[in-house]
Amino acid sequence: MKTPIRQLVLVALFAAMTAVGAMVAIPAGPVPITLQTLFVLLSGILLGPKWGAVSQLVYLLLGLLGLPIFAGFSGGFAQIFKPSFGFLLSFAPSAALAGALTVRRRMTPGRTLFVCLCATALQYALGTPYMILVLKHVAGADSHALMSAVFGLMSFLPGDGLKTLLAVLIAPRLLPVITAIFPPSRAV
Repeated sequence: MKTPIRQLVLVALFAAMTAVGAMVAIPAGPVPITLQTLFVLLSGILLGPKWGAVSQLVYLLLGLLGLPIFAGFSGGFAQIFKPSFGFLLSFAPSAALAGALTVRRRMTPGRTLFVCLCATALQYALGTPYMILVLKHVAGADSHALMSAVFGLMSFLPGDGLKTLLAVLIAPRLLPVITAIFPPSRAV
């Protein structure tokens, strides 16, 4: 089966936007606050489950290969030993979930909000245990430090709420633009 050029261009575009989102980083303990998650949400909603996830896998693989596209202009295989890596691992499943919840459905603001909240919850569900594991077994953090880190994640909620609001406002407007610039393939 031949992959349409449209899909490859959009995958590359969303991988690049996620990388740019990583450059907008605010240090906040073991995991920085970035704009990456906005582009993760949009990739799933706008590209669908398969291609949204592929865009995030491309981003992850490029970073692991050493391109400095993770937060703090970092990259390379050593990133797997950082507390934030679990959140990076959550990007592809999160985009896939967002895409799966939007396929063949009319995207109202309420529906888009629901999709974004589910995808963001998945990022926390996958990223938090990984962060705890790395802090405990790699950094040697004690239980008090671990609890502080977990409670510190609450500081991300306002930013994630703002990124969710942006996705709710942006996604319905971007879908017709993406379709106009990159019309779906009519190939059988």
